[in-house]
Amino acid sequence: MLEFITRMFKRGNPGRDLPLAPMGPQANNPKLRRLDELSKLEDALRSIIQIAPDRIAGRLFVLSLDGVRSRFGNAWTYMGQKANRTASETIREQLTEADIMVPVGPIDFILMIGSGLKKDAAVRAIKLDQSMILAVTGEDLGPLSLTVREVLHDDKEDALRFRQLSFLDLQRAGAQQDGPSAINLESELALDDDEDAGVPSPAALIDRIRFVPQPVVDLASGSLVMRYLASQSDQSDGGLDDLTFLDDFDDPKLRAKLDLRCQRAMRTELRAMYARKITLPMISSVSFETLANAYTRSLYLKLAQRVPNPMRRGVVYEITAIPAGVALGRLIEISGIVRPFCFATMLRLDAGFKSFAGMQETGAMAIAPDCSLDAGEEMEVFCRSAKASRLKLYAGGIDTPDMTVLARDLGVDYGFGLAVPEPAEKAAAGS
Repeated sequence: MLEFITRMFKRGNPGRDLPLAPMGPQANNPKLRRLDELSKLEDALRSIIQIAPDRIAGRLFVLSLDGVRSRFGNAWTYMGQKANRTASETIREQLTEADIMVPVGPIDFILMIGSGLKKDAAVRAIKLDQSMILAVTGEDLGPLSLTVREVLHDDKEDALRFRQLSFLDLQRAGAQQDGPSAINLESELALDDDEDAGVPSPAALIDRIRFVPQPVVDLASGSLVMRYLASQSDQSDGGLDDLTFLDDFDDPKLRAKLDLRCQRAMRTELRAMYARKITLPMISSVSFETLANAYTRSLYLKLAQRVPNPMRRGVVYEITAIPAGVALGRLIEISGIVRPFCFATMLRLDAGFKSFAGMQETGAMAIAPDCSLDAGEEMEVFCRSAKASRLKLYAGGIDTPDMTVLARDLGVDYGFGLAVPEPAEKAAAGS
């Protein structure tokens, strides 16, 4: 039956050809526009229910962006298509092969949960709805934001009825009351942990990593300006580890898991600093891929939202592993995803990056090349081009006095590493 529905919608998705912009007299009348959308939605639902109503019961739901559209106001005119696309991608990436999602018009999505027990279908629908809202708005709007409606069919009257779901449905299913935000994010990114001949797998290596705050110093004045959460293995000799081993693996879960752990460590450090009334910014790394992928982005933003608003003034997100040749517009978009949750962003770009025109539009506090300071001409060209565009530079791995001199010669503004001790003066206390 699921295969039949899938084939039917591949041949002709009821919502595939519907315009995202309202047309006709309903274009300027929100009530008429919504009635027209609901009429099309009903037609699509009936075409599904007629196939096998007894097997679809309890598994058919409707998700909607109607509330989000109201929040966007006039901005929906030019943001609606992007919101619809983001919502579709977020839902699809979390479906199993037995589930089906059908977009209908500009804001509605028919969802059929074919996997798992019928009693658990509502829970999955609620979690998908919350992930969708988070991915589109960047905010956790709480219980009142739920848009999930279970579709019920009255056989006697041949009528469609809708039951609005709530977080009580999660409770009835034995889930925690605070819903999707209580998901164990580590389990969402469960990784295979096979070891070959005693060599630890990448997943096992990530589990052994801890994060150590390093002072970030203004190399011109010698003053302490930030702290950088550097990775360190629990088996290391005190030196800070380079995580380049991740580059040899394609699984985005590896980087996403590391990013989630780094953000948790950042939040712990910030709380300890704020308890001492220290408001020095803390740099937490997150990979470009984690933010670009709708699913891992939703997991990451759930953690970002848990940082209290006053503490966000101390959060700096460093976006790493940025692909070579990425378009400036895409870089601006990815940077903007975390902007509401932090004080500033920093970008670690491919060392071959040369076109810095318009880079200031990303709003990045500083940029760095993804290579060592002693990389020779490649490093020199990068720094020279960045300075010509009036961009600030930062660099890590300053582990020897010679590297400190080299960083200054290259025009690096902010540096950290084993050879960059913490200045004697204390960070300024917050009010």
